Amino acid sequence: MLPFYFVFFILSICVLWDTIKINSTQKMVFLIYIYFLLSFFAGLCINSRDYASYDFLFKILNDKTVSNYQTSGIVSYDSGFYILNRFLGIFTNSSLIIFLFMAFVSVGINLASYKKYTPFFFTAILLYFVHTYIVREMMQIRAGLVCAICLYSIRFIVNKNLKVFIILVLLAATIHLVAICFLFSYVICRLDISIKNWTKIIIISFIIGLIFPFGHLVKLIPEIELLGRIQNYNDWNEYSGSLGVFSNVTVLKELIIVIFCLYYYKRLKVCYAFKILLDIYIFSLCWLVVFNDFGIVAGRIATIFSIGEVILCASFYLLFNNRSKFIYINIIYLFAFLTLSLHFYADKIFNYKMISLF
Repeated sequence: MLPFYFVFFILSICVLWDTIKINSTQKMVFLIYIYFLLSFFAGLCINSRDYASYDFLFKILNDKTVSNYQTSGIVSYDSGFYILNRFLGIFTNSSLIIFLFMAFVSVGINLASYKKYTPFFFTAILLYFVHTYIVREMMQIRAGLVCAICLYSIRFIVNKNLKVFIILVLLAATIHLVAICFLFSYVICRLDISIKNWTKIIIISFIIGLIFPFGHLVKLIPEIELLGRIQNYNDWNEYSGSLGVFSNVTVLKELIIVIFCLYYYKRLKVCYAFKILLDIYIFSLCWLVVFNDFGIVAGRIATIFSIGEVILCASFYLLFNNRSKFIYINIIYLFAFLTLSLHFYADKIFNYKMISLF
């Protein structure tokens, strides 16, 4: 538990640089330090929830006594992750290499995106650490890399470079098939939905989610090969159960953030890619609500579209003047501390244990 709070303390200090003027070289030094800290912290952890399964996967994929037919069925559809494990297995038989590789790449892409998308990137990094980093980079490492790539690809929506955007999303889909859904983000942004219309869509989504959610319709889809995973989840109560609407903390959190963004839109829209990040974030909220009765479908897809959450929250600095920005910093500290503590309280993370290197 203490190692997490130690990292939290370091990142909390760095948040001050978002309000205090220091030169870009100093900021870059801090950013590089944070990059190595977070990468090694995630890559060397050996007691996360999914560590054993990824460790087994790496070893079985690089076991020469196992036939190609057997190994190819382990990660069906996710050919990129399959190839990555086999490639890294050429250099060592230790699964440590896959965890370090995924951590360094995912953290690096995320930090590069935060620096590009917001001037308050240290705040974004702190919020990233207490939530998505712990869940993705330290547990669901495939989802972590996929979300990082999708976040990076948003700059190509801004630049209207559809070709590169599609290539990046398809690359992410080879790591985790759910990434293919992110192609729809380009359509959402091209529609250029107004704030007024988004408000109507949100209200309609909540009405549907409360009265007639669509998750059960997905469960009725005939079994076909491409949707095989969804059909498998249908029989597991852990994945097919309802997340709820107003009883779902994630829904309430996203709703509050969306309300602030819509209400102060004219002041916040000056941020880089703000409209795009907000559009897909609202879609995430609506999807989560409309499909709330099929947890895995609602959660997995909503996660992909909520990747800009920490950037949206960091942009709220613009609502404060120079003297009152420290008020928002204290709000950030309190929220981040409570979020981190809640992970321990809900047993989402274990006490940190690092692999022995000697």
